[in-house]
Amino acid sequence: MVNYKNMSVLIVDDVAIMRTVLKDILIAECGLSPTKIEEATSGETALVSYGQFKPDIVFLDIAMPDLDGKVVIERLLKIDADAIIIMCTGSGDKASVMECIRAGAKDYLRKPITADRLLKSLEKVLGDVVVKRFSI
Repeated sequence: MVNYKNMSVLIVDDVAIMRTVLKDILIAECGLSPTKIEEATSGETALVSYGQFKPDIVFLDIAMPDLDGKVVIERLLKIDADAIIIMCTGSGDKASVMECIRAGAKDYLRKPITADRLLKSLEKVLGDVVVKRFSI
């Protein structure tokens, strides 16, 4: 298994329990230090946090009260064209997910998120990048 422990992550979700679930999986399954995980509760705070924290990967909720996921993707990619974004969705709205993928998201996870699905998504979107950048 690939070692993700040197990776930094931004989790963007307006629901605290969803941020906690993702954070717990990243710590337990990927070996991330809590100091490598930043949280944002809205699209606007995500944009500020991304600029300050410069994470390797972003887990982004599609439906948030201020900016929807697609808008956040577009703005993040203006800040960093190489941003790696995985969408998280609780709805079955495939059209919204596809819009986000077309806008630049690399993958998506359906809620409830499990460790197995999260790890498969990381392997899918990071591939060789993980071996080169994040492994010891």
